[in-house]
Amino acid sequence: MDKLLKILIIDDDRSFRKIVTRMMGRAGLNVEVTEAINCAEGVEKLNNNIFDCALLDYQLPDANGIHLLQEILHFGGTSTPIIFVTGKGDEMIAAQALKTGALDYIPKEKLSPELLSQCIHNVIKVHDLELRANQAEYLLVETEKHYKRIVETISEIIFQLDPSRNISFINSSARSLGFEPEELMGKPLSTILDITNDHLPKVATGRIGTRATFNFDVMFKVKKGSPLWSETAFLPGQIDSYGLWNVSEELASIKDIDKEFQGTLCLGRFIR
Repeated sequence: MDKLLKILIIDDDRSFRKIVTRMMGRAGLNVEVTEAINCAEGVEKLNNNIFDCALLDYQLPDANGIHLLQEILHFGGTSTPIIFVTGKGDEMIAAQALKTGALDYIPKEKLSPELLSQCIHNVIKVHDLELRANQAEYLLVETEKHYKRIVETISEIIFQLDPSRNISFINSSARSLGFEPEELMGKPLSTILDITNDHLPKVATGRIGTRATFNFDVMFKVKKGSPLWSETAFLPGQIDSYGLWNVSEELASIKDIDKEFQGTLCLGRFIR
């Protein structure tokens, strides 16, 4: 048996509600139908129940369907996908309903079991995809927050260079050298490293995988008065560097593939 679909019909016309219910049965839908006869009852049922879909009529006794859409979708209401039901010649109203937040509309004069079934299945599928996309976006944001906390709390210096070899990001460990991260943004690599032009490509590399730079000996510049200052303006360290591309590592390693270099990610460690 198909999944039971919980459907809400918001319409003050009792005969129309019965027609829609019969059409869903004739279309082979396994449904549990709940009815509401006005906006107030529709809002109450939507806010206190979970539905797979709601069919909403425009002409209601206490307000029109657009008003109900605005109330439930823009002022903390339901996430139920809405199908707007319009009368003949109400194309402008249907367009307004879609703009307000309805996922689809059905003209009453074109209503049939097949169209109703297709429309219900489509809006449920679209709504499910939207929920998954929102969940994926939320998880991505939370993951980024998690990694940001890690990057900002470890002792190693993590920094990124843009394609011009200027610093585009550096974590809070820059303070151990006496620098505030903000003051280093857009500055050349030589601001924090005592490095020659010959050695610069080893740190600001575009290479990836086993060809990237590992354990490269460098001298970090230290501001006088910083936590690591000890009678010298330089501190020995090592750097790992990895090229960043707009394609995967596997594709970036292919010589003739179309790709764009986006800079270098570097991890620096102090040798004490």
